Amino acid sequence: MTALLGYVISWLPMVLILWIYVYFGMKLVRVQRTSAAALETIARKLGDIDARLARREERSGEGARE
Repeated sequence: MTALLGYVISWLPMVLILWIYVYFGMKLVRVQRTSAAALETIARKLGDIDARLARREERSGEGARE
């Protein structure tokens, strides 16, 4: 029984450190996914703004020609 307790006590810090690595690794993955989603949203909004400006320039260009 004492030997089993010794094994548990000796492996406990390693298991704890492994659990901490896994926990923070999963947090990092979640943050990266959120960041990627935010960048995609910003890129989409910038594309919409660019399209609106292009349409506005086309309309103002047509009025100037006539």
